[in-house]
Amino acid sequence: MKKVLIVLITMIIFSLNASEQRDFRFIEELYQRDELVFAKQEITSFLSKYPQSSMQAKAKYYSAMISFLGNNFEEADKALELLESNLTDQEIRPLIFLGLIQTKFFLDQFVESDTYADRFIQDYGTHSKVGEAFYWKGRISLGREDLVNAEKNLNLALQSEQSAMINYLAFQIHLKKGDVKASRAILDSTYSTYSGEFVNQIILEWFDYLYQKLDYASIVRDSRFKIESYSRLYSDYAIILGQAYYKLHKYDRALSLLKSIHPTTSVKQFHIALVYKAKGDLSLAKSLFEELATDSNDERVKELSFFEMVNSSILVPAGSETLKASTIEANEIQYAKVENFVSTHPQSKYLGSAYYLLGYIKYLNEEYSVALDWLLQANNSQIDSDTAEKLLFIMGDIYFLTVQKSKAIPLFTYYIELYPKGRFYDEVLYKIGLTYFDSNIFDSANESLAELAKDYPRFKNMPTVYFYLAEINVINNRYGTALDWLKMSLKNSSDATSVWLRIAEVNYHLGEWQEAFNALANVPESPLYAFRTNIIKANIYYNLKDYDQAISYYQIASDNAVNEAEIGLVTSRIGWTYYLKQDYKEAERVFRTLSNFSTTSEDYLILAGNSASNGKRYVDAISLFEEFLLSYPASAKFNYVTLNLSDCYYNMGKFEDAFETYSKILKNAPSRKELKNSLLGIKWSVLNDKSKDYRSDLATLAHSLKSDVISKALTQIILLYENETEQWDSVIKTAQELLTQYPEDIKNKTINKNLALAYSKTNNFSQADSVYSKLVDWHQDAEIFVAWSDAFLTRKDTLKAVEVLEEAIKLTNESDIWLRTLELKLASRDNSFESTYQNFLAVAEELPKSYAELLNVERNLENGVAFDESVINKKADSDDSKISSLAFYLLGRNSFLKEDFAGSALYLMRVIYLYPEYKELNAKANYYLILAQLEQGQKSKAQKNYDLAKDDLSTWQANHLRQKLFK
Repeated sequence: MKKVLIVLITMIIFSLNASEQRDFRFIEELYQRDELVFAKQEITSFLSKYPQSSMQAKAKYYSAMISFLGNNFEEADKALELLESNLTDQEIRPLIFLGLIQTKFFLDQFVESDTYADRFIQDYGTHSKVGEAFYWKGRISLGREDLVNAEKNLNLALQSEQSAMINYLAFQIHLKKGDVKASRAILDSTYSTYSGEFVNQIILEWFDYLYQKLDYASIVRDSRFKIESYSRLYSDYAIILGQAYYKLHKYDRALSLLKSIHPTTSVKQFHIALVYKAKGDLSLAKSLFEELATDSNDERVKELSFFEMVNSSILVPAGSETLKASTIEANEIQYAKVENFVSTHPQSKYLGSAYYLLGYIKYLNEEYSVALDWLLQANNSQIDSDTAEKLLFIMGDIYFLTVQKSKAIPLFTYYIELYPKGRFYDEVLYKIGLTYFDSNIFDSANESLAELAKDYPRFKNMPTVYFYLAEINVINNRYGTALDWLKMSLKNSSDATSVWLRIAEVNYHLGEWQEAFNALANVPESPLYAFRTNIIKANIYYNLKDYDQAISYYQIASDNAVNEAEIGLVTSRIGWTYYLKQDYKEAERVFRTLSNFSTTSEDYLILAGNSASNGKRYVDAISLFEEFLLSYPASAKFNYVTLNLSDCYYNMGKFEDAFETYSKILKNAPSRKELKNSLLGIKWSVLNDKSKDYRSDLATLAHSLKSDVISKALTQIILLYENETEQWDSVIKTAQELLTQYPEDIKNKTINKNLALAYSKTNNFSQADSVYSKLVDWHQDAEIFVAWSDAFLTRKDTLKAVEVLEEAIKLTNESDIWLRTLELKLASRDNSFESTYQNFLAVAEELPKSYAELLNVERNLENGVAFDESVINKKADSDDSKISSLAFYLLGRNSFLKEDFAGSALYLMRVIYLYPEYKELNAKANYYLILAQLEQGQKSKAQKNYDLAKDDLSTWQANHLRQKLFK
């Protein structure tokens, strides 16, 4: 016999109704259980019953493969050829080709098999099973003793098994050929699939290629491709990326990255010095350059540092280089002249004006300290009123420009008092407003700026005034008013782009998404605005719950962030977006990164742990939570994190560790919520750990805490544990101790129910009945009657069980209790079934009513009373599994009574295979299935099913079947 290769497909069923979906799943179940005869029969029925089904082709494919599995190669081959010629479902065409490759091969039709393999490779070159097609071509070549082509096809098959090493080679080849697009595609796919140094090598060589092309923006754009700091390639990677940030004037990002390189090298220090110089930290840059120029062992760095040192020694004033330099030079000439005047005319009555002029020149040249010295001398000298007004304004302005707010405000206020109609009044109002704004005194800022807007509409900086008024309203959440000010600010604004950006942000806050996008359309594409524009877009998509789009724009914003504050903001947003998207692995990574440098690292460490926990990566979560507890022992969130740590242990099934950590919360002054959750955690840890008895641990814990509330709660957990483990004598003892120690709980429902159950289980029926009797007097609760009914069933007193259930249904319309009552009355052939059934129909909702109707059908079957069979058929199509399972059982029973034993077996197998959760129904279905198989002469199958089901059968069922099977 040739070995048959089985092609498995995963069936994905879309847009089917419940009955159709269930029937097709039943075919799959039969196929997987090797019930191939029944599977074939069901396929025939399915094709007839659902002629328009979207699963027709897949059903026919199964049918062909059943023939193939039975070594009926010709039959399978014909079926697959016919299916292929008439196929409209393109999803399974490649699988049909694979089937034909195999059927042709096993029919020794090697040319045809090879042709189908070529067709598969040609039509489905990217298919996940393309390696199989190359494999079969290799087999055919081998069969022809064509070893060269066999090896060639084997290598081609191996190519479908990608690795980072192979991708690296492909990346290099494409880059050599100049196929940049293909190289980038390999980088993308490799980074998302693999890890390790081959991936790092691809990243580094990609960055180096872009750097040689001077394409710094693309390097920053691609900075999402990371090399970990422990890699041997990290230093080269950090220098290239740092230089890209430097070239794009993102100095903080460059500096942060370069400082992360270890160990320190001359190359690292040189690039850091360049960044300091660009940032304006000239003294620090000069110091580094001097050190490198003297001590560096790298001759290239040494020479470059010397040139940079010289350049740093040349002071270039800020502003427009040519005009500003000539202006300053001209002012300094004038300054020298005035200074000469002061030295040569010490008694002049115009010394005050001279001092003022000296101060004014230094003020223009932005030498504010020198300017103030001269102005103070002028203020102590004789000057005219016009000079005095200008002097007062300039002194206030110097403090304003040097951000000495506490000195600027008094001088400006004094100016307003002295010169209510002064020439600088509007400028003073403006700067008072901005100073208050920068000091977060927004009401005072609004007062000054609103006065300026009202009384000086022609003020040169009016668009800026409107903008600040808008900002104040944004801060106070008055977005409608803010939008009005912003629209006014647009007129004659020297920075319309910033205004449009703010309009977009305000519209975002107003929920006017399209208006926000419209405003952004007026913002030019530029690195200057890329951060804010993309943050706005991302925030809009975040609120629209389009998280993929949001992350995409947050990432662009991150690539364009210029300082740590912006990086922190956008990184936090990315973390929250991943969290809400339920991509908890990425959320954990982002929050973990934030915890390393954020001022709120404590919170981010918790978020990282929560993300790992939600993603079911409990080992990572435990590590993060333990790090928090070690790092922040005095945190107000200590118990919260301990609770999360405990939950991780619990979810991993480490119940003993969970118990220990939950217990620690009880010892650390828990809040009411923390106490409740930790007690619940202890309870479920104790109940789920089947390997340990925690009663002594619970007793020790209760004793150590000296709290009646906690002690009672822990003792109740002991009671529940003893109940779960059916230690009924211990349940009785513990329950009695609780009722004695805490007399206020004498009527406690839970304790007494456990006590009554334990009495029942230990055959102390009179005591059980006594407790239940008291309970129903204390609590008119249907559930107590249900529990009492179960106690009567324990002693096989069905009549009493039905009697107390009758009391239960007087107290509730709960369907489960009514249906339980009907089921017991049906099992005990109680004559009051009909009246209870009719009463239930009057209060029941649709689904419970349907189930009750099936119970009534079962009663009619038992009593030989005629019924409408269409009722069962209709309910078999129900989406409710409890209803459909009972319906199929009744169809099986009905077919059995009609002596249609094969049909009966099929219905009953549906119940057993598709509804294993219904144990009692499965037992009845197995009983009649075995009888049906015996009636069909299938004794070996019947004996096999009996061995599988015997433990679930009732005593009389088992005895009856043994007599049939083994007589």
